[in-house]
Amino acid sequence: MFDIDKWTEIYHVLSKNRLRTFLTGFGVFSGVFTLIILLGTGDGFEKGVKQGFSRVASNSFFIWKGKTTMAYKGFAPGRTITPKISDPVTLKQRIPEVKTAYPRVSLGGFGGANRVVRGAISEAFPVSGDMPGIYDVYSIFMKQGRFINQGDMNEYRKVAVIGERVKEVLFQEGEDPIGQMISIKGIYFKIIGVSSTNSTGSRSERDLETIYVPISTFQKAFNSGQKISYIVVTGYDDANAEKLLDDCLTTLRFKNSIHPEDTFAYGYFNMAKTFSSINLLFMSIGILIWIVGIGTLIAGAVGVSNIMLIVVSERTQEFGVRRAIGAKPWSIKSQVILESIFLTTVAGILGFIVGALFIESGAMEKLIHHFSDGQSKIFLNPAVNFKVAFSAILMIVFFGALSGLLPARRAIKIRPVDALRSE
Repeated sequence: MFDIDKWTEIYHVLSKNRLRTFLTGFGVFSGVFTLIILLGTGDGFEKGVKQGFSRVASNSFFIWKGKTTMAYKGFAPGRTITPKISDPVTLKQRIPEVKTAYPRVSLGGFGGANRVVRGAISEAFPVSGDMPGIYDVYSIFMKQGRFINQGDMNEYRKVAVIGERVKEVLFQEGEDPIGQMISIKGIYFKIIGVSSTNSTGSRSERDLETIYVPISTFQKAFNSGQKISYIVVTGYDDANAEKLLDDCLTTLRFKNSIHPEDTFAYGYFNMAKTFSSINLLFMSIGILIWIVGIGTLIAGAVGVSNIMLIVVSERTQEFGVRRAIGAKPWSIKSQVILESIFLTTVAGILGFIVGALFIESGAMEKLIHHFSDGQSKIFLNPAVNFKVAFSAILMIVFFGALSGLLPARRAIKIRPVDALRSE
């Protein structure tokens, strides 16, 4: 391995036809480069998607109104069951695995928009009545000011937190909205904060356009009564989200005299299932990337093997003479394999370095954002970790040895007599 004569011979063999060597190595280079770029793309995509859920509790779920389909305790089917503000309290008291349970009420229903006025500017935005704790469940964060607190709740303060999009529409650039007044359905609220979001897609748009007010104030100002739009529940980290959701629905059915098997009385969405699906999706993408990457490496290795067969054919006399003067088969075989490993390893490491530099320099991220007009939040900080680098190098060496194996076997089968006869 460390014989200087061997390495000198490798240099002479590979430099004899430099164009051929370059094109052969380029096949391996492009295969490794492609693998690294694909892995970096998958990593950035995964980070971007998960960033959108970074502050959303992974073991949370939402329960909203539905309609009964089964008669029970004298009640006919077809009743509309709307959650009440007391329901979250019941869930928290009766189910130990429930960490938090908050009511949410939307003015005009979920997805509804309401006329919001500031001076001569008027626009429609969603208005949500919330408790302070909802801030720890959703993917919102404060850009200015503060979120609603318990004091706002207790004193029924007419205060509001507006999304960034609301600020852009109702205020001039550079104008401070904190302390300013807005009118919602003729009722004035003082702005105490501006919120933003880490989420993406339609959810991001909704969060940026939402106005948050204390739920206690919301009930009085808009006369919403005890009915709420939906319940937001989070469980403790060790709780089984599927079982917890089932326990909550069972509790609500019992409380409101609904048949225990009526699955349509409440609508619900389980965030844990979404997180599980996301993890499964990226695991599948990772497997697909490795399949494609290994396929490109194999294609490069086949190219190296074919070229090494040509090199062996060109060196027929050399190998014949070496055999004639007593060279052992393994010395010839190891020489050919070592040449193949050297070529694939050098080309592969160069491919890895160029790919890693392209990712780590931020060029890939800038390219993605350029083609998405800078609006994409779904691609974030791509990187290639140490394990991937080590695995890629091991594969390069393995495929290098594999691609040299067939030419090496061909080399040791050359008989000295036949070699000396060849021109």
